[in-house]
Amino acid sequence: MPGDESARGRVHAVIVTYGREPERAAALPLLRDWLRGAAGAAAPPLAEVLVWDNSPTAECPAQQAGLVYRHDPSNGGTRAAYASAAARASACGADWVLFLDQDTEPPADFPERIGRALRDAAGRGVPPAALVPRVVHDARLVSPARITASGAVRPAPLPEAGTRGAGAPTAISSGALLRTDVLTAILPAPADFWLDYLDHWLFRSLHERGCTIAPIDCELRHSLSVASGEPLSPARFANVLRAERAFVGRPGPVTELAYRLRLAVRALRWSRRAPELSRLAWRAALGARP
Repeated sequence: MPGDESARGRVHAVIVTYGREPERAAALPLLRDWLRGAAGAAAPPLAEVLVWDNSPTAECPAQQAGLVYRHDPSNGGTRAAYASAAARASACGADWVLFLDQDTEPPADFPERIGRALRDAAGRGVPPAALVPRVVHDARLVSPARITASGAVRPAPLPEAGTRGAGAPTAISSGALLRTDVLTAILPAPADFWLDYLDHWLFRSLHERGCTIAPIDCELRHSLSVASGEPLSPARFANVLRAERAFVGRPGPVTELAYRLRLAVRALRWSRRAPELSRLAWRAALGARP
């Protein structure tokens, strides 16, 4: 990447909200301090923070230099937010885009941890396309992960540098940084991934391009709705199933069977607690579009 050490670490952050006042987004206070230069000496420069609000009504956060608010009442999801962030990062000369959801809680030293990860990556010569932290939901690791042959996502450590494990490495996008030039080359994402599976589509795209992913040595807490154990709304569950079908694609017969068996297990799991979700899963297992 062109430029000096600080330019290589220049970051643009986007935080996506829905149904919550942006000021109550877990990471926003940390981002405000970072914009003011109060995030520690090791933190890279933060060029801009984009608050992307998909809520039906606008709720502007308090103004601050470097903080931009955009309201999208049509709810283009994370897909629209990430496309806008990539364009703004290119325009302001930021080399990295940091993704954050409203429920993600980074540690206080997260900016400095990013700075150290950037320096470590620069020391290895070839810059990675992405940097990812460990992400936990209820103290359980959910990211990074691996994409299995049947399209399932299983938590797993990143492979050691220079090695390739079984399955494509992936991660939850919240808390991750992607290089702006690589992100711009990958986008736009298919419309099926406007919300669910967008992060895994991004990381699989990196894998298909032979890109490397490096770790950020820290842990973020994140509330992952699909991992909470509580039933989703039927509309959200149907969207998950549609995105999952698009992500899996049309594989060979063995992989297709494994995918449909996974759907059947899901249908059985929801049969008593959420019969409508169970019916949706059974329909998908039998080949119907949700």
